[in-house]
Amino acid sequence: MPNPEPDADPPVRGRAAGPLTDRLFFALRPEGAALARCSALAADLSRSHGLRGRPLAPARMHVTLAFLGDHAGLPPALLDEARRAGAAAAAAVPPFQVAFDRVDSFGRAGRRPLVLLGAHEEGREDGLSALRRALRAGLADQPRRRDVEPFRPHLTLLYDERAVAEPLAEPIAWRVAGFELVHSTIGRQRHEVLARWALAG
Repeated sequence: MPNPEPDADPPVRGRAAGPLTDRLFFALRPEGAALARCSALAADLSRSHGLRGRPLAPARMHVTLAFLGDHAGLPPALLDEARRAGAAAAAAVPPFQVAFDRVDSFGRAGRRPLVLLGAHEEGREDGLSALRRALRAGLADQPRRRDVEPFRPHLTLLYDERAVAEPLAEPIAWRVAGFELVHSTIGRQRHEVLARWALAG
């Protein structure tokens, strides 16, 4: 699963001319004790498996809900559409629980992401899938930004050439009460939150 920078899912090329400098995606983030456990897990796995990849900074750990492409600048029409979709999805989906119970490495070779995975999947009737479907519904008239692979929710911990796959002794779980629209400057590993929404209820 190629992923040139630890910001989001694999890039879907935008249509704007010029260098692709800006990435846009919807994300949810662990908070409090869950975020602390994610950070500690990344460090523990790095030590126990002799990994060379540096764990991601806690501020950049997230689960991508919908990827809106790489662009040369941020198209105003896309931002407006994303804000409308985010507001509509937030009003339609109540808070829910997520849980991740294992780690695995995506890809077969090279600098691969080591990620948290759980039981969430496309078509499963849970809050995470409901939120994703609501977001996609708001973006349905933009086929180029639809996801090209089945939804496999994950949270990247670090990148390394060595593969790791093992269950967690205790799942990492948290209550999702909101989500964000995030702008990433490609190559600079920097996130800017453009909008936040609280889920209904």
